[in-house]
Amino acid sequence: MRITVNRTVFLLLALLLVPTLVTGHELFVRTFYVLVAVTVLSFAWSWLNIRWLTASRALRSGRAQVGELVQERFLIRNEGRLPKLWVGLHDRSEIPGYRADRVVGGLPGRGERSWVVLAQCKRRGKFTLGPVTLVSSDPLGLFRMARDLPLYSTLMVYPATVDLPSFRAPVGRLSGGDALQRQTQQVTTNVSGVRDYLPGDSFNRIHWLSTARRGRLISKEFELDPQADIWLFADMEESVQTGSYKDELFFDSLDAPPLKGRVFQLPPCTEEYIVTITASLAKH
Repeated sequence: MRITVNRTVFLLLALLLVPTLVTGHELFVRTFYVLVAVTVLSFAWSWLNIRWLTASRALRSGRAQVGELVQERFLIRNEGRLPKLWVGLHDRSEIPGYRADRVVGGLPGRGERSWVVLAQCKRRGKFTLGPVTLVSSDPLGLFRMARDLPLYSTLMVYPATVDLPSFRAPVGRLSGGDALQRQTQQVTTNVSGVRDYLPGDSFNRIHWLSTARRGRLISKEFELDPQADIWLFADMEESVQTGSYKDELFFDSLDAPPLKGRVFQLPPCTEEYIVTITASLAKH
């Protein structure tokens, strides 16, 4: 726990202490005692306001794509019986554009407050969100208490992809792959054998000739189809890239979801276009 002290009140106490000791005037004495009492009560208030607090953070999904929204839910809970005047949550992720700080006021005893942070992903990569710091103070702002919590979330942002309805892979020029010789529950064109019927087998798995010959239901067994691999190579040579990012923000925090139909624009950078094209082809 860290404590930040407003030195103004202590400077005032030091200045008031001199005439109090020299003159002993009742006004100075009472004023000095009042300031001491206010200082002690403010410290106790701040200390109690930061105690018995727990917090949590949870991503709706640990994976997203560039251009998509990421949602993270924060929660602050008061485990004590005393209400809290105000509690602030400071996210120390240090990721440009991601803002999750929030101040919660009037937190009742045994109560909780939660909120959702929305942000649009603008950069691909793996990001670690957290930790967080809970902050509180007394009504006069004399003492500021801060408590660090090791709350982390890991987010993987994949490249953006677009639909390629007019793209056709050259299937006719691809040589057939090796037979996998691995049984599957799916119905394929490769029949590896027959076996007795099991409850749950679909009718299209039944081998009717074997069923008629043996006098009981016989099902077909299938193998996975031969597969051919397609390799995608992206030319990421640094010297031939051009363009740059419009800004340095990795995320764009939003107060509300964007309007439907809004299209995310890639930065004018050949590197991002290459990655997006490769990812789109792989998805297709």
